[in-house]
Amino acid sequence: MNIVITGSTRGIGKALANKFLELGDMVIVTSRSNEPVKRAIDEFSKKYGAENVFGTACDVSDAQQVDSLVKFAIDKLGKIDIWINNAGTAGDKRLPLVELEPSQIKRVIETNIIGTLYCCRAVLKVMISQGSGHIFNMEGMGSDGRTYANSLVYATSKSAIPMIKKTLLLETKKLGVGIHDLSPGMVLTDLLL
Repeated sequence: MNIVITGSTRGIGKALANKFLELGDMVIVTSRSNEPVKRAIDEFSKKYGAENVFGTACDVSDAQQVDSLVKFAIDKLGKIDIWINNAGTAGDKRLPLVELEPSQIKRVIETNIIGTLYCCRAVLKVMISQGSGHIFNMEGMGSDGRTYANSLVYATSKSAIPMIKKTLLLETKKLGVGIHDLSPGMVLTDLLL
């Protein structure tokens, strides 16, 4: 299978990439910047072969970069079977809303909601054209409706993920595209720590 995983140079995304490569799939890894992508590609190439893993920098909050990622994936893989929207951020600090800088709020919302929407929009065009494919959106703290002090922006951003799935399921009915949420539960990653 041909798989794209956003935010896949560390944490859950990297673990997913590793497992798919272990199973013999072809994987595109991404991060906001080139250096983490290069490190992940080097590591995975040594274990699984350079012909199975590719990577590029992509800030999912930038629609042009997302479109470039989709083009890169098609150029390298030919088609996209699975797209996992894993890129996300909880921001730099866990603070009450009144103590957060506007730039911190903006970064979380742009990455977690807008980035997910940009990625879904871009890859849906390809998958609808292919007549197949599956999109997985990563849930997180707040996607189940529970509230958490000092995590309002992150929890708010993740509460949008179930709505994205429900609405896309209606919009893609009978188009051969699967829309799913992933809910890994609490995992000790940089995001949590």
